[in-house]
Amino acid sequence: MKKILRNRSVLGLLCILAAGGICLGLAPPWRRLLAQETYVIEAVEYIRAGEQIQGGQIRRAPAGGYRPAQACATQSGQAVGQYARSDLYPGDLCLLEKLSPVPLAENGVLGGLDGSQVAVSFTVLSFAAGLSDKLEAGDIVCLAAGVAGEEAAVLPELACLRLIAVTSQEAGDVDYSRRPLPEEGWEHTATLSVLADPMQARLIVSLEQNARIHVLLIWRGEGGERLLAGQEDVLEKIRSGELPASGLSSLTAAGRPKAPEAAPEAPQALPPQMPETDSAAAREGGG
Repeated sequence: MKKILRNRSVLGLLCILAAGGICLGLAPPWRRLLAQETYVIEAVEYIRAGEQIQGGQIRRAPAGGYRPAQACATQSGQAVGQYARSDLYPGDLCLLEKLSPVPLAENGVLGGLDGSQVAVSFTVLSFAAGLSDKLEAGDIVCLAAGVAGEEAAVLPELACLRLIAVTSQEAGDVDYSRRPLPEEGWEHTATLSVLADPMQARLIVSLEQNARIHVLLIWRGEGGERLLAGQEDVLEKIRSGELPASGLSSLTAAGRPKAPEAAPEAPQALPPQMPETDSAAAREGGG
């Protein structure tokens, strides 16, 4: 046996037989496997978070040798009509976790309202009143308000509010945390939506109709809950009567608490007259 295996002719023949077996036995299934090419759905234009995906915004493309680690839409029907959970840029894969069958508003804060709090919007009347287009959803803001001819003031009920949406004139959500694409252009803030309890909401609606509202940013990022908890303590004291409730009258000079009148100033005492000296009397006598 060893002599046979040492024979080069026999070894060459065995190699030929092995190669033929591989070609005839393994190559056809491998070719069939390659023929079953995987397709994925990718975006062909920018899709904003919360936007409903249309057929012209995506395409079905061969995945080639790339296999996404996460579940990805492979048929157009899996993406068309869905809502984007996050921004999708041209070339981004439509991962199933980034798609939602219902609008984002129903998945987020608006869908979780239980009656103890409401969502209310107000108009941003000027570029400066909306913090020069720097506000983002999730910010903790304070509302200052004023009426014509009067000094603006911050009402205790509106010292801390959670901002839940920044909206443009076209009714689209605006995200100022990223720079817009060249073809998008810059969208200015038109309205702001906040989470409020019914008492706060009534006051905001009243200010919207009769005053000018200016937004102050007081917190961004994690940790703002302690500020909201402090605001809730103030609201509870107002409900119990420990603190007076505010209103439009609080923004006018007549409605603000009057400062105690200052006591009239006492007239300044005249300096005492100095007694005449002997030298002064002598000069008068000599004159």
